[in-house]
Amino acid sequence: MLTRFREVYGSHALHLLTLVAGFALFGYVVATIKPAALWNTHSWWQSIAVWFAAAIIVHDLALFPLYALLDRVLVAAHREQPAPGRRLPVLNYVRIPALGAGLTLLLFLPGIIKQGAPAYLAATGQTQDPFLGRWLLLAAAMFATSAVIYAIRLVVDDRATPARLGGKTPEGDDRLNEALCSVAVAALVAGCGGAGSPVQPSAASPTSASPAEPARAPVPAVPPAGRVVPLPNGPEGIAIGTSRVAAIAVRNPAAIVLVDASSGAVRRTIPTSGAARHLSLAGPDGPVLVALETSDELVEMSLADGDVVSMTTGVGRQPHDAARTADGTIVVTNELGGGVVFVRDGAVISSLPAGPPQPGGVAAVGRYAAVADVQGNGVWVYDGSSRQQVAQKQIGTKLTHALGLSDDLVAIVDTVGDAVLIERIDPQITEVARVDAPGKPYGLAYDAQRRRLYVTLTATNQMQVIDLADTAKPRILGLVPTVQQPNSVAVERLSGAVLITGSNPSGGLQIVTADQLPKA
Repeated sequence: MLTRFREVYGSHALHLLTLVAGFALFGYVVATIKPAALWNTHSWWQSIAVWFAAAIIVHDLALFPLYALLDRVLVAAHREQPAPGRRLPVLNYVRIPALGAGLTLLLFLPGIIKQGAPAYLAATGQTQDPFLGRWLLLAAAMFATSAVIYAIRLVVDDRATPARLGGKTPEGDDRLNEALCSVAVAALVAGCGGAGSPVQPSAASPTSASPAEPARAPVPAVPPAGRVVPLPNGPEGIAIGTSRVAAIAVRNPAAIVLVDASSGAVRRTIPTSGAARHLSLAGPDGPVLVALETSDELVEMSLADGDVVSMTTGVGRQPHDAARTADGTIVVTNELGGGVVFVRDGAVISSLPAGPPQPGGVAAVGRYAAVADVQGNGVWVYDGSSRQQVAQKQIGTKLTHALGLSDDLVAIVDTVGDAVLIERIDPQITEVARVDAPGKPYGLAYDAQRRRLYVTLTATNQMQVIDLADTAKPRILGLVPTVQQPNSVAVERLSGAVLITGSNPSGGLQIVTADQLPKA
């Protein structure tokens, strides 16, 4: 039966079973990552499908003939060697480590040649410097292990020669061979583990400390002020342009919803590849900066029609927030990777892994970007033009978000410390004022024309209104009842109306007009 199958098929049945298993695995991978992921619509040459096809062609037309030729040369050289008496063949003791070195070279080649260094640094907070040295050590370990095994086999073989000549093989010989093979496999696995291990964690590596989070809001005890427009799917961040169009991030399913800031009417819903937590504006009327936490992308989106102006991939691990400094550099907080990522013209230009272990909110303050650490009470300041850290200071208890008030002032939410901190950035950090905000403050918005700062209190379903006519002596004007879970707030600059998103499962957009807000 098997003989007939081999005649018809041309090979052993195991060959067919292996092919079927390979195609099944390939089908599983495609079904998991989705066919759309195989093609990069922005850069076709970076598509998985293109590289997969190129790898097949390069291997079959170039690499296979090359290493087949090298193997023929090795075999020919081995056959020409004189064989005094019995000699243990050395061929496979060269082949196996050479094959291992070649395969690991292909595996780690992108890291060795530092391909995609900015994206790698942004995503991991680590450099690719160790790849070459570790691959060389791995290759040396494989050849050394093979040489040791060959030397042991020579000794064993010489001692076993009399028994073999008598027609007997020592009983322990096979056991020794198995043990040596196990040693070789263990050495290769250990070497691969060492070569693939990450570089020494930088100061930006996340710690085990729990980050500051908004409170889980209870059901409101009083009706919210103004009016509430239905907005389901878990609304979060909100930003409003001078055209009175508001962009709102919803998370389930992920999308950006454009609404009329006056009426709350939905103008357009734009699905996104990942969910965003916070939104900001790159200019007075956009584009909107959308940091997609679940797909590690930054999208710049037009407020007018929702068209994508640019999309930047590889902006860290769970990018939390983004802000554009005066020189045009976009600073993205790399929440799970630590530090920040710098973006210009739709591309990552550099990153700084050192800095806040788990950066949260970021605010543009003139040419600088101020970043709050959600794991602790640190504020880091970066220069957008030089892309360097220029200041750092410990303030408050546990911070979450930041908002630029002017070219040298920033408001920072101390969520755990129940306060809002006003700081001057020049670029050193100097405290200007502290405002008590009991109730787990979280969302921030500022009306520069009326000098009003709005702070959402997530534990009490309220919004605090603060007069900043004198930033050194802020005055609390009052509290406004809000929708449940008021995580984000924004101001419509022309009318002075305030919009608040209710980030509870049922959602909701609260619109409070200027005449419904506390007066000075």
